[in-house]
Amino acid sequence: MLKTLTVWNFALLEHVQVEFGAGLNILTGETGAGKSILIDSLGAILGHRISADSIRTGCDWLRVEAVFSLDDEPLGLHELLTQQAIDDSEGVLIVTRQVTRVGRSMVLVNGCHVTLAVLKQMGAFLTDIMDRMRIWLC
Repeated sequence: MLKTLTVWNFALLEHVQVEFGAGLNILTGETGAGKSILIDSLGAILGHRISADSIRTGCDWLRVEAVFSLDDEPLGLHELLTQQAIDDSEGVLIVTRQVTRVGRSMVLVNGCHVTLAVLKQMGAFLTDIMDRMRIWLC
């Protein structure tokens, strides 16, 4: 389950941290409040394409970090993490993605560097974990 999503310098957002609970989670706010940017940030964590154009004006980088609880971790995700030598014994998965204006990109999973291709593979499992928690935009 997605526990927290933290975003730095993404589009109009300077720094935002959202905490999620079990069950239904609703994001509300006026038009332009940043709800769609949060969803795009979550997409970045799942391995979707993100360009340097998404970096906030005046900044050199953007970073998105998500913390997932692995209480009901799918077996396939555990196997993938094991193949990548990523420790998941604490029951938490911390995914960090950073993009710079000069085109450098970095993906960390529990402190280990992984490729975007591996992040996309993990994203399929993380989406399953998130399906148990509903997020609605209003």
